[in-house]
Amino acid sequence: MATAAMADRRLVAWLDERPEWHRRILAFVLGALGAFALPPFHVVPVLFLCFPVLLLLTSASRCRVSAFAQGWWFGLGHFAAGLYWVGIAFVVNEDVSNLGAPFAVGLLAGVLAFFPGLATLLFYQVRQWLAERRRALNGFGLILLFALTWSLTEWLRGHAFTGFPWNLVGYSWAAWDAPVQIVSLVGVYGLGLITMIIVLAPVAVVRECRPWSRWAPAAAALLLIGMVFGGGLVRLPDGPARQTDIELRLVQANIAQQDKWRSDRISDNFIRYLELSRKPRRVPADVIIWPETAAAYFLEQEPSRRFLMADTVPEDGYIITGAPRIRRGPGDEIKLWNSLHAIDRFGQVVATYDKVHLVPFGEYLPFRSILESMGLTRFVPSAFDFTPGEGFKTIDLAGVPPFSPLICYEIIFPGAVALDQAPPAWLLNLTNDAWYGESTGPYQHLVTARFRAVEEGVPVVRVAGTGISAVIDPYGRVVKSLGLNKGGIIDVRLPERVEYRTLYARIGDWSFAVLMAIIALLALSGACVRRDGGVAVV
Repeated sequence: MATAAMADRRLVAWLDERPEWHRRILAFVLGALGAFALPPFHVVPVLFLCFPVLLLLTSASRCRVSAFAQGWWFGLGHFAAGLYWVGIAFVVNEDVSNLGAPFAVGLLAGVLAFFPGLATLLFYQVRQWLAERRRALNGFGLILLFALTWSLTEWLRGHAFTGFPWNLVGYSWAAWDAPVQIVSLVGVYGLGLITMIIVLAPVAVVRECRPWSRWAPAAAALLLIGMVFGGGLVRLPDGPARQTDIELRLVQANIAQQDKWRSDRISDNFIRYLELSRKPRRVPADVIIWPETAAAYFLEQEPSRRFLMADTVPEDGYIITGAPRIRRGPGDEIKLWNSLHAIDRFGQVVATYDKVHLVPFGEYLPFRSILESMGLTRFVPSAFDFTPGEGFKTIDLAGVPPFSPLICYEIIFPGAVALDQAPPAWLLNLTNDAWYGESTGPYQHLVTARFRAVEEGVPVVRVAGTGISAVIDPYGRVVKSLGLNKGGIIDVRLPERVEYRTLYARIGDWSFAVLMAIIALLALSGACVRRDGGVAVV
């Protein structure tokens, strides 16, 4: 045991002695490596290397700038590797230069890296605050503190400046159904906090000398893993989730993004959707669903198109599609919306939803007057920005369980996908991932939909232009799907929601806040000892 402790101490000393630029390169590599724990790879063991070493690197920092830099460089590698697919959109979009791809990925990763940098800076600052009061944290205290600062900044990333909660640590568990079930209580942010405590356990093994102090955190990590998996297995039903009697048809036409808006192809694309919708079916569909902007027309103003769509609708059924919507006001005022329409068998628009959470630089240009003067514009060139919708809604169509419509990346926001005053029976996500080709992006997007299903306790129906379309039960399990870059249809019954609203659906991130408070109290109580207390501290 003494020999092992000495070897571990030499590892810590070696990291401490590295010059600053060595530590930053190492942090960058570790961040990139950590991206392989996320969908679609799920190489979760890499987290047991990446985050412990990041904590040790931060602990070796001698000033605020150095502490922030460790997290920033880690985040730069992590987001560049995890979000590389954003650059593919520049190859797909013929109106912008391919040379903008690495610039866009680097800029996005650099901005998002601020949050890991803030996590390591907060970790450093709290340790300094304790040192000024002649107190320090043992190995277990360090683990809890770092898990807290990381999880807090993940939550901030999901909310600040419209939010971007993509590739959160909690999504690493998506390869297994059982551990995902805990998000019905504490959400994906809470699962991320638990994950960080588990993967940071090796830090105590490295930093502590006494056997109990070295191995107690590892035992706690194993206990947490057992609780997460065991609790999930208890919650999961033995077989498939129960189904409603609502028959769905999901249409995935697999039309390339380059062909989607071509004036000479729009009509053919529309016909393609109609033909797939009319394919024979054993039982008539109650609802036929097309993806985001599948109808490249202003349907409200084109009754002839709506009547063609109505011919595909069975009696008392509906066809739901994404389509742009336009309003012309006084003078030259024009308003555009990215919308969803429900059309009945008479060709009437019986419900409409306008996308609320727009994509910055894709659907609107923030601070347009300032940025345009600097020569910056939207990724998708246009003289007009999309207008955000007035708010989320629950659509209640006759004969169909009420649902919450979500367009594109609106599905990625935990706790912000449904109305509390009118809880839906299912979530409907129309999206278009054609911008990102054969990449990890669509797989990551699909996983966010699975987690929202478990958090809210309702099934999710996801319809994507080029995939991945899927029906997901309220336990996050994919009932049926159609793969990436494939054309076709999915015929399936709508699963039932869970019997009772989940805790997370009722109180949202307050459950995560309570978990954070408990961990913080634990970290600053028994894990906190005086420097002169005769106990080995770090």
